[in-house]
This record gives sequence, C-alpha cells and structure tokens, in this order.
Amino acid sequence: MTRIEATAQSYPALLRSIQVHYGFAIPGMQRILTPHDDFLTGIKRELSNIPVRNVYDFLNGCTTNAIQPIEIRPESFNFSLINGGNPIFAKIYNGSGIDRDMAGRFAGRAFPEFPNVLVAGSDHDQNKLPQEIVVKGLTEYDPSNAYLYASAEVFTRAVAHLAYPGMMQQPVALVDQKGEAVGFYLELEKDQEITSAQHVAKQDVAFFADPDTPTALVAVAAFKQSNDLSPQVDEAIKALRSINVLVY
Repeated sequence: MTRIEATAQSYPALLRSIQVHYGFAIPGMQRILTPHDDFLTGIKRELSNIPVRNVYDFLNGCTTNAIQPIEIRPESFNFSLINGGNPIFAKIYNGSGIDRDMAGRFAGRAFPEFPNVLVAGSDHDQNKLPQEIVVKGLTEYDPSNAYLYASAEVFTRAVAHLAYPGMMQQPVALVDQKGEAVGFYLELEKDQEITSAQHVAKQDVAFFADPDTPTALVAVAAFKQSNDLSPQVDEAIKALRSINVLVY
C-alpha cells in the first residue's frame, strides 16, 4: 500500500468520533490505572496520530491487487489484499454510502475466483450472489451505524496497538469524503496469513460506559472464545475485561 501521509489530526470529524469513544472508555481504564499512568497519557496523545486514508483511494488501489474475500457479515465486508508486499486485512462497514460504480468495480474484482465466500448471519438475501450482497451493503447510506462502529473499532484497535504493539498492528482508518470513519485496515507482517476472519475478529473489543448499566452490546458476550488462543492473548483478554472492555 502507499505510504500514509495523513493522521486523525487532519480529520476533525474522525477525531471527534474517536474522542467520544475515549470518553466512554477512560472511566473503566482509570479503575485500574492512575490518571498519571504513562499508558493513559499515551492514549490521549496518540489519538490524533492514528493514520488515515480515504476509502476511495484505498478501493482504487484494491482493484489492481489480488483481493481475497474472507467473510460477508451483517455489519461489514472483511477481506484480505495481497499486493506483492505485506498482506492487508481490511474491514469496510455496510451503510458507508460508497459510490455504486466504485463498489461494483471493487466487488467485481473480488469475487470471480471466490464465489463461495462465507456469508454470515441471516440478514442477507441468500438468493443473491456474494458480489450483489457486498455492493448493496457498501452503497447503502446509514452513517448512524457505519460511522459509530467504524470509529469505535479504529479507536479500540489503536488502544490495543499501544498496549501490545507486538500483538496488534496499528490500524489505518478509512474515511469517506466527510472525513468520517467507514472502516480500517491492518498491514500485517510478511509471514502472516489471514485464513479466517475469526483470527482477526477475536481481537475486536467493545466498550461499555458503565458495567452496572450495560448497553445492548452485552449480547455479544455469547461469542465463544477460542481454545487455541496463546497464553499471552488470554492474559490480555482477562486484563481488558477487568477494566470493563468486552472482547468478542
């Protein structure tokens, strides 16, 4: 991928959204960390340094590389990208309002070789081809969901990267023309390979504002944790749960 020049500092809408999530997360973190802890001050400092890329620029680059669909989910399309360098894992949320021509070219490039990609959940029309499902999801415009969840995932992955840089790559926020988050991607190490969306999804996190009054997101607590996680990852999950962060 091309070198990232912009950061969240240059995108006020994205930065505002990320700061909202920071506001919800920080009370839980302060339960086990002091306000003067280097990690807490580091999070606040690094929010504006999250790298950013325009989603149209990213999708244009995707159409010249090998795209491997991983999973079509009710909320997003997850895929990997092989571009001769480091592999890329990307997630773009449905409701992002992507231009139909762009979405069509992108999906057309992705699916000729992978017609049987996993379609998760029951929200999709099972009679549609995977290409049609992806185009429909990406071209719909629902910023209340796309912006909220994309910025939340960018924020939580950025925090995870700051805490465990060797285990979580720094996310690159994908933004639309308004500068709002619609997804992200990770540039992996050359020897890493994405064979399942779950290998990455297990590192997703969701914040609750107050453990005594959890939001509807508590439903994801039913997500079964894999038994093949390393002891280091299992320890990180327990630490996150202790500060009111649910890993799903």
